[in-house]
Parts: sequence; structure tokens; C-alpha cells
Amino acid sequence: SLPPQARRVSGVIIYLCCADEAEARDLEVALGSLYAHFNRAAGYPVVIFHDFLREHHKARLRAVAEPKALSLHFEYLSSDVFAMPAILSADKIAQVPKSIRGYGMGYRHMCRFFSGPVFESDVLADYEYVWRLDSDSFLLGPPAADPFLEMAVANATYAWIHAFRDEPLFVTGLWDLTRDFLRARGIDEDRVHSWVPGGQSWPETPMCFATNCFLARRSWFTSEPYLSYFRAIDESGGFYRYRWGDACVHMLAAAALLPRHEVLKLRSVAYWHQGTVRLPANVGRHAAAVLQGLPLPPFSAEYVSAPPAASHPTLSPPVS
Repeated sequence: SLPPQARRVSGVIIYLCCADEAEARDLEVALGSLYAHFNRAAGYPVVIFHDFLREHHKARLRAVAEPKALSLHFEYLSSDVFAMPAILSADKIAQVPKSIRGYGMGYRHMCRFFSGPVFESDVLADYEYVWRLDSDSFLLGPPAADPFLEMAVANATYAWIHAFRDEPLFVTGLWDLTRDFLRARGIDEDRVHSWVPGGQSWPETPMCFATNCFLARRSWFTSEPYLSYFRAIDESGGFYRYRWGDACVHMLAAAALLPRHEVLKLRSVAYWHQGTVRLPANVGRHAAAVLQGLPLPPFSAEYVSAPPAASHPTLSPPVS
């Protein structure tokens, strides 16, 4: 079982790892940055969901977490977690391609996992807030504020660090399903469109919250409104047939189902992921110095390269 959470805010940090040795090395560096810049002092529990790590991997990860290694918990995922959901019909399973522009089944299982099942994990049941970080998500300096405390003070339900426009191929049919869900619930679709910059509609600019770093109130993801939306998506087979991403699912659900004041733009964290950098001015000179002299860890080339600017422009809608 996890160690008791002694802090005023009930929060847990989660990772999912790893597809291979390269990702395991990334996680070691990422976890080191988390503990060096935040969690060695804060001491929040950290859960690493995995189906790959062996004892020598765990020993290395515990070493970078010292002297707070007891805050680290490894949760093994059985093969049924990354299997086709039982809700999918045989006809829809037959329509699932092995690869969608290079994205295999593992990636699509991950998108589904972070859209629903992870929040119903027993290991997270005692925690109010979840902070998800990717295995190649790096803190560049100490946060200007404890993100969990930010969530509690703001009484926020969801916090995002940056947004991007997904490619049309990867959202095929997602808006049609979402629109039908909204109409069935009597929800005005302008709740979603109002988030999109430039007065455009979501289908014109499919805005998504990057989920390599987000915080959320766990109970929202297990609530009836969200689960109804997730089940509609799950039954459609869209995660597997079209590579619908958890980033877009999160954004659409938050925009449609949450009051605007419960959705927080996370501005306190100096952060780097696959070439995307967020460096809040109030983090100060320490993070800036780290960024300017950042030694790239020995992870694979696709992690170092930045996403194409044309495909992933930065979007920053107003948040009131």
C-alpha cells in the first residue's frame, strides 16, 4: 500500500512507463528533476504504472528519489489493462488498423488509459488530486507554488499547462460524437467553441490540452457526466480506429462539463517536454539558468526534436 499522505492537500503524482529501455532512462532523468526541484521537499506520493520495469530499474529510480524513496510506489499493470475493451463489438475491432501514421496499439491503449481507467485504479482511490507527468517530462526549476495547493486554493477541478491544435486525421469523427453527446444532455456546444482562439469552432481548430502534464480532481473523472462521455467514446472505438488522444478528450470534457472557473491554467511550473518549453517569468533566474545550460540527457532523437510548428501552434485561450 502507499504511504499515508500527511499533507493538507491530498495529492499523488503519477507516471506511466515504459515501452523500452530508452523510456526507462528518460524516466530516471525526469524523476530526478521532480525530486530535485519539488518532491524531495514536498514529499508527495509518486505512483509509477508499468508493465516493463524490472528490479534493477526500480533500484535506480529509488536512488534518484532518496531520501524520499518511500514515497515511490510501483503499480504493475496486467495485460488486460492494455487489451481491447470488452465494450467494442467484433465489427469495430475488425476496423482497427495496426498503425495510424506510426502510432501503434500501445500508444492508443495509453490514450484510453489516461482518458478513464487510470482514475478508477484502487491505488489512487484515497487521493483527491492527481498530477500526471510523462516519462520525458522534465521540471526545469522549483515551481513558483505547489501545484496541488494551487488547485486547492482555486477549488479547481482541472489544470493544464499548454494547449495545441491536433491534426484533423487524429480527430476524425470526435466532434460529431461530442456534439451528439452535448445535444442529448442539453449542453450548448458554444461552451466548447468559446475556448478556441480567433472565434473559430472546435472542428476548425481542434484544440487539445497536452496531457504530458496536467492536474485533476480524481473524482471528476469517475463522476456520472464524465463517465457517460467516456463510455460513448469507448463504445465508438475511436481511440483505436482513429487514434483519438486523451489530450482532446480531456479538453472537450472540461470545456463542456466544467464551469470555466474550475479550469486552471498552470503557470507556476518551469517545464520541458519534447521541445515544448514553459518558463513562467515568476519562476525567476534559477529556472532560466537551468534552461540556458540544460544538458540534454541521452534519450532518443525523437524526444529531442520539437514538434512541427505548423501542426502544433501554441494556443492560449483566456481563462476566467
